[in-house]
Amino acid sequence: MKLITSRQAGFSLIEVLIALTLGAILLLSAERLLPLLWQQSAAMEQRYWVREEIQRLLLLVEKAVRRAGFCQGDHCGGVSIEIKDEGKCLLLRWDDNANGQWEGPGHLHSDYFGYRHRGLAIEYARGVADCRTGQWSRLTQPTQIQVLDFRVKALAQQVDIQLTLKAGKYTLSRQHRVNREND
Repeated sequence: MKLITSRQAGFSLIEVLIALTLGAILLLSAERLLPLLWQQSAAMEQRYWVREEIQRLLLLVEKAVRRAGFCQGDHCGGVSIEIKDEGKCLLLRWDDNANGQWEGPGHLHSDYFGYRHRGLAIEYARGVADCRTGQWSRLTQPTQIQVLDFRVKALAQQVDIQLTLKAGKYTLSRQHRVNREND
């Protein structure tokens, strides 16, 4: 009769202790590394949102400047672009419904538009003839992205737009020149 022996395979106590020690070292390293990764991820996200927001705002104001002065007929009179408050407010007029005239600020479908920098936000209004009155709505949320600077300057047949935004520690400035098309 042959004797059957079974040899059990497994880890020794020393091997288990070494594995636990290495695992603990890896976990401690990960614990210190994760907050840094989260901070870097948040910073990258803030940079992304600032770049997207600055592009969106510049295109929005560019579109308004290009429209300014448009009239389907001959009954539109007055100034199509006004820059007020040292360039922090832009007032525009165009024939939005193509009826041949610019409806004034009191009209339900007014053809008077405005953009201004107030606080840490860009605001927009329809039906405004000045920068201090009217129903202004925020285009940006200062809790997420702060608008540090918004300036507009007229240059012959062009308008120069300067915009500076900030989110977290990231600040971005852009300057954009737009051709006036309807004057």
